Amino acid sequence: MDEQKVALPLGSAAWALVGTTPPITQIKIAAKSVLKGILLELAGVYDQSVGAEVQGTEGCVNLIQEVRINLEGTMRRVFKGPMLFELNRIMNEGAMAQVDPVVGVAAAKPFSAAFMYPMQLFDTQPDVEAVQRGGVVTGYTLRDVSSRTLLDLRNYPGDVYLEIVWNPFNFYASGNTQTLMSATLRATAIVLPSYRRIPMASQLHFEAPLQEQVDMTATKVEYATDLLRDGVYSRGLHLRCGTLAATPNVTATTALTGSLLKGQFKSGPSVSFVDKVPPGTLRNLVAWNHNGIALRAGHVFIDHSSDKSFGGGTDGNRLALYQSANDITGTALTTMQIAQLVARK
Repeated sequence: MDEQKVALPLGSAAWALVGTTPPITQIKIAAKSVLKGILLELAGVYDQSVGAEVQGTEGCVNLIQEVRINLEGTMRRVFKGPMLFELNRIMNEGAMAQVDPVVGVAAAKPFSAAFMYPMQLFDTQPDVEAVQRGGVVTGYTLRDVSSRTLLDLRNYPGDVYLEIVWNPFNFYASGNTQTLMSATLRATAIVLPSYRRIPMASQLHFEAPLQEQVDMTATKVEYATDLLRDGVYSRGLHLRCGTLAATPNVTATTALTGSLLKGQFKSGPSVSFVDKVPPGTLRNLVAWNHNGIALRAGHVFIDHSSDKSFGGGTDGNRLALYQSANDITGTALTTMQIAQLVARK
């Protein structure tokens, strides 16, 4: 399909103080063709003048709070930065590049990371569904949402931007004096100029909206979070646990002791999509089907479709109830972000 790599304008950020947040970076995407994904390359430096700083669990990827596409003023395809990096780990069956400096006094300490920001529903393969009339199979059709989640920018004649929302620098490094903190962001779009038109009526968006940020400071049993249902194809859940407001962020699943996924069909029956299991079991299930990968501490992925088939995902249109329920051991200053990986209008 004549895949092309297109260099977008260079973005940048600077932190006046460790606790300040730079303005949102907007990078215009001028090409009006089908967008397959964007490679993001973060590179920066800072001075450590005295003492030895402490770095957060996730390193410099936590400088990026959120990645999103601004479609004529509407924010779509939102991913939290550290979650996107872990999604890359699952997709690639291994981590992408990340470099963080050794802690200690030094000038111009470099850090860098690479992210792939995918437009296409990740690692879901199409499958064949029988077409029936009067109980008789009359043919077969290919079920596939991945191709419809490619972003056809021809549907958006106005301005389209890649946007980066930054975190304060002390979410990444803290504990003593950091100065002269700055970073650049290189974005390279992967486009398919000759790809067939994706009509607006068929256009789906692959994104990971945050469903809840759960307070984990008190003990809770099967604390339920409602998930998106109608009009949504659900691919999985991403949980991120830790002291997410601390300086720096420290991620760990210590407070999370068990997770389950349950629902009820509109036709009546209840269903347990995932029985209650500890986070270590969910991490091992991901590793089993993705070449033994290990997610970073504090991250858990609940895979709806371990064989990667479209039929393994969850069609929210069929459900009257769809919930993530978690057992929590109260831990001070701890929270959990629950993001739902979906394809939707």
